[in-house]
Amino acid sequence: MKTWKDIQGWFDFAEVYDLCLDNAKDGGVMVEVGTWMGKSAAYMCEQKRLKNRNVEFVCVDKFGGTQDDEGMNRTVENLGGEFFHQFEKNMKDCGFVYPDDYEVIIADSKTASLSFDDGTLDMVMIDAMHDYASVYADAITWKRKVKVGGYMCFHDFERDSVSKAVAEAGINAKMYLPRTGVWKRTA
Repeated sequence: MKTWKDIQGWFDFAEVYDLCLDNAKDGGVMVEVGTWMGKSAAYMCEQKRLKNRNVEFVCVDKFGGTQDDEGMNRTVENLGGEFFHQFEKNMKDCGFVYPDDYEVIIADSKTASLSFDDGTLDMVMIDAMHDYASVYADAITWKRKVKVGGYMCFHDFERDSVSKAVAEAGINAKMYLPRTGVWKRTA
């Protein structure tokens, strides 16, 4: 059986997912905005099982590529113009079943955010587009969805476009790992 380590993608924030999962309440909801092929999603599903946690995990992606990465776009083109089927296969090959282990919203970030009430999410991981305007829009859109005590995380936080957009959205995220910024909502 495949594991999350076998899935193509970038995932160097396991400690952040562990922190957020360990602090989420049973019945909580965690959202990953930007899922790609499912590497980090499969890790979260694995940890939910290992830790016997009753937390809903929702993957948000358009599953159609990105504007800022030609390599990703070539991969998407080679997969026929979308990659949801590959994401779904990867998750199934790792033994994770939709909707028991994870949920999926195939939509842009802003549209997907409308599925959640304000102040209800234990975690939101932003790892979609990395240009300033997109990160700023994601930060503003999802910030109000995070509950008090919940976390908002930003991958590739070392990029000026990401860290500047987060700061200008009024989020005081701190570098938690070499590439991931984390903000804990306190009020």
